[in-house]
Amino acid sequence: MTPLEIETMARQRYNAVGDSFWASTEMMGLIWQACQELAREAKCIRRVFTTTTVAGTREYAFPTNVTAIKRIIYNGIRLDEVQFTVDDDLTSFYETTTNQGPPETFVQWNETLYLRPIPDGAYTLKIYGYCEPQEVTSTSTLEVPTEYHQGLCDYLNMMMAAKDKNLQAAQWFEKRWDLTKAKAVRQERAKYRGGNLISVYDAEGWLSR
Repeated sequence: MTPLEIETMARQRYNAVGDSFWASTEMMGLIWQACQELAREAKCIRRVFTTTTVAGTREYAFPTNVTAIKRIIYNGIRLDEVQFTVDDDLTSFYETTTNQGPPETFVQWNETLYLRPIPDGAYTLKIYGYCEPQEVTSTSTLEVPTEYHQGLCDYLNMMMAAKDKNLQAAQWFEKRWDLTKAKAVRQERAKYRGGNLISVYDAEGWLSR
């Protein structure tokens, strides 16, 4: 569904077609808020980004709109995410070491990626990330999966009822919206859980390399 179709459906369900009490720009903002909630709770917006490393540069900013990193590939090889304590072990507590080579690990901090070893050349860095939605306008293509679009109408009706001080209706639509989010969490987990094995990181194994 398009944002305009979602707005129209919400207005029809609330008998508010053409009602200026809820401006169209306000409705677009509410759709964006709903998409933000879905993206944050269900991690349903996923993207793959690529950049090129620079020899001697360890730090790389998150791509635009990425809120969390799922996986990083450097020159075709997957990097392991580690904590700063493991990075300390790898560098013998010398964080400012300038040792270069093909990266094998990365640390996340303040929306920045820290590669180790520091890249020694210009290679492709592929980043798989969970994203937040871009702002919604009447001409936007919604980034959340289509199976959740009707649930966005419940969010709009919830907020419309709240503004209208119709608290009973607001609570009813809120329950429907909560069900949409819970369903999204289950479905998105199921989509990407198949075939994944739980593993434990072996710090000693890294140190023996």
